[in-house]
Amino acid sequence: KQIMVAAGFYESLQPFEGAIHALRAMAEAGAFVLLVTSPHPLCAGECANEKFRWVERHLGKEWEASLIIARDKTFIAGDILVDDKPRVTGRALPTWVQVHYAKAYSEGVGGVAGRLEAWREFDQVLGGILGE
Repeated sequence: KQIMVAAGFYESLQPFEGAIHALRAMAEAGAFVLLVTSPHPLCAGECANEKFRWVERHLGKEWEASLIIARDKTFIAGDILVDDKPRVTGRALPTWVQVHYAKAYSEGVGGVAGRLEAWREFDQVLGGILGE
């Protein structure tokens, strides 16, 4: 866990395979896409700065307005939350249903609405939830 607070850690992460394409495809199809992330409690300020730089590098400056950094994601309104945490909880009753983005480091219970194994499946998994 020490690595997660090291300078440059978040900024140096590579996107998951297919994630950038999936985000752009959703936006081009008319979805209002928000990038919701939590700050690390031991380096909240610098980690947040790195996340903004990551978004600019991998998605472009225009996507920075879509980045929301929140300790409690249940306060963020939306239809679907895709998250690698097996079950996102908080103080509010979320408006979204969760899809668990399953990775080796986040094994556990699937999300309320489903499970996304790879970003190439986004249209089947998310479209199925939205009834499209």
